[in-house]
Amino acid sequence: MAKGYADPVPIFQPMKISSDQQGSRWGHAKKKFVGRASEIKQSMHVAKEMALNSITSKFLFVSAPSGTGKSSLMVQATETVRAMVKKMKKRVIVTRYISNEGDSRIPFSLFRSIFKDLLRQIKHDDEGSVASSREGSTKGRINFERPVDFEIDKEWDNLSLQSNSTMSSIMSTDATRFRFICEELNAPPEFAEVVGKRLLGLKSTAAPATASKPPDLDKILNFIADAFIRCTKHADLVLLALDDVHWMDEMSWKVVQAIFERSENVLTFCGSRPPSTNHLAVDEKFWSELHGAYKEE
Repeated sequence: MAKGYADPVPIFQPMKISSDQQGSRWGHAKKKFVGRASEIKQSMHVAKEMALNSITSKFLFVSAPSGTGKSSLMVQATETVRAMVKKMKKRVIVTRYISNEGDSRIPFSLFRSIFKDLLRQIKHDDEGSVASSREGSTKGRINFERPVDFEIDKEWDNLSLQSNSTMSSIMSTDATRFRFICEELNAPPEFAEVVGKRLLGLKSTAAPATASKPPDLDKILNFIADAFIRCTKHADLVLLALDDVHWMDEMSWKVVQAIFERSENVLTFCGSRPPSTNHLAVDEKFWSELHGAYKEE
């Protein structure tokens, strides 16, 4: 019985979507994609420049009404960029997320999926390096010191595309890798509990930290941004592809902003319904700068 009601009231439990299921919502790239060639080439030109040079991070924003192919363009451009940078023999990390309506009410909702996905990618990459050094051979290894030129206008439509999913690793657990990042950034012990366990959902075997005051949101924000940059600093290009950002929560937007302003190798690619009819929880000053000072760079 519910208080104030004479008759029984049905209670519905929200369905939970795991991070793997969340990632599977991202569509599949098509070998023969019709249209949007100019937009895809534009993203490739930006990504190529970033992969070859140490320049400030860039921000691409795609806005269109629902049902007009925005998400399909996001999927195709993301995979095309990944395939191009890989063919150039440069290191690329791609992490993707699609926000949903419930995310707008959960602080840092974006980064539970993004960060765990990032940890797994980093581990798999490190495993490859360790295995190669143990073998003492360059067989099967990509020489990242000698990039291969890529002529976008001639080669962009001949890339081998695939739907890339994150590979699991046996090198270490997510919790072990996260503790390593905390130590690298000299994070207070409570971060392993608050950020690692409660926010990211990592299962830790370490002894619980002594009781202390939980860190405030600004410190969590800065830690997540710094950890993201620390994890990706070895890559020539990091593609942060985020769709349906009109549902992204305010704190996730603040972390995206911090990553954009502090990093040098991150290409943020956002898709959204028109902001004129779908409010974005982004900082107004940052949004204005994206259309002003940053646009001129």
